[in-house]
Amino acid sequence: MGSVNNIQIQRGVGVSTNGAGAFGGMVSINTADIRVNSFADISGTLGAFNTKKLSISAGTGLINDRYLVDARYSLIKSDGYIDRGAADLASYYFSAARVTGKSSLRLNIMSGKELTYQAWYGVPESKVAGDQTALLNHYYTNLGTLYETQADSVNLFSSGRSYNYYTYPNQVDNYTQTHFQLLHSLIHTSRMKTKTTLFYTKGKGYYEEFRFQDALNNYGIQHFINNSGALISRSDIVRRRWLDNDFAGLMADLDYKISDDLTIQSGLAVLTYVGDHYGNIIKSSEDLPQWEKENKYYKSNGQKSEFTAYLRSNYTVAKKLSFHGDLQIRKLNYEVGGKDNDLRMLQVDYNKVFFNPKFGVNYNLHPDQQVYFSYAVANKEPSRGDFTDNVFNTQPQHEHLQNLELGYKYSRQKVLVESNVYYMKYKNQLVLTGALNDVGAPVRVNVPVRYRLGWENNSTISISNTIALNANTTISLNKIQAFDEIIADYTVDFSKK
Repeated sequence: MGSVNNIQIQRGVGVSTNGAGAFGGMVSINTADIRVNSFADISGTLGAFNTKKLSISAGTGLINDRYLVDARYSLIKSDGYIDRGAADLASYYFSAARVTGKSSLRLNIMSGKELTYQAWYGVPESKVAGDQTALLNHYYTNLGTLYETQADSVNLFSSGRSYNYYTYPNQVDNYTQTHFQLLHSLIHTSRMKTKTTLFYTKGKGYYEEFRFQDALNNYGIQHFINNSGALISRSDIVRRRWLDNDFAGLMADLDYKISDDLTIQSGLAVLTYVGDHYGNIIKSSEDLPQWEKENKYYKSNGQKSEFTAYLRSNYTVAKKLSFHGDLQIRKLNYEVGGKDNDLRMLQVDYNKVFFNPKFGVNYNLHPDQQVYFSYAVANKEPSRGDFTDNVFNTQPQHEHLQNLELGYKYSRQKVLVESNVYYMKYKNQLVLTGALNDVGAPVRVNVPVRYRLGWENNSTISISNTIALNANTTISLNKIQAFDEIIADYTVDFSKK
């Protein structure tokens, strides 16, 4: 956050100039603006639970009115409220640029590393409420499953509301991600300008966890006879699950002004992603035969390639009426193969071509009043987790969204009113089920028909040059119109006690 200038959150289908990923909403993050003069900043924060935050940044300012270099280093450390829920985060930012009146060339390098103890499992409701009778009932109901060891039992009853299910000292998520960006913009003439972005993102890290007396066949290891002659089929295991990914792409945009009333924008993007998922055993309570730390008990690879192109136009008639149209096409290929962490073989070959049109009209009722209407279509493919965490082993469907907007704007001197009514109809939207997979990631399922209907209003009155009153109102109705839920594994004892 130390290098962020502003963040904007927008509901609805975004325009193609913002990228192909906008579906139902968008978050735009702008890095820091150009600072003309040289600078050096340092800031720090101390807080509860041994929380520390430090950020150091410096920059040259504009050198010879053309060149600049900025840099920042930040760290955040905290013990956290949850037991053992510590976090250790560090990041850096480097940017060098050459800027003229007609062009800009900038190199950005951003990297962040996080080492966080796992605390996502949750706290029993009876413990939060302080109900000891219900807590005992919860304990005996789950004894031997959730609570397998004496340490688990001691942990449950000795801790307070900050209880954390995990007790293994290195139950951590350790991940690093680095971004390289090269951005170029050029004003060719008074009518034409271009923007080009080349980027590469590298991510690598692991989730480490302890497993009490886990079955060896979960790791593709056959039972064996140890030196004492005992049959070994289970062992205490410490394992790591790795993610090693590379993401790269090229994006180019052209903005051309044909006349004062007509402009066109066009662009394309070519993106590629490769991700390896694998796991290894780093420690065992048994001497596993012919097993090394480097052995991967599972490994799968995912590859995704995408090509996107769009053409957008704005046309104004008599300064009162304006139209805009946006035609976008996306072609993507998604392949996953190999062995998943539960030793299932994965085979996903997903190919789609999406057409996403957007149209709108604006009409000036008066110099200070405007009405507008827009209709947009967006489609989005499922993610890797929607394939691998699918309970029923069925292929998830892509999401389809139709977005209608009708708005009114009034602006006069000290009064501003912006009002908007929207209707968003989803087909096969992927929604959270409330379930988590075995590493805490949410599980999603397609819902056949769902809609969102709402009204948004923003009003501002300037009382003086220094005082203004602002009021925001949002009313929404969010409904699942049709959905038959199937519970894959659900058991309830209705017998009388």
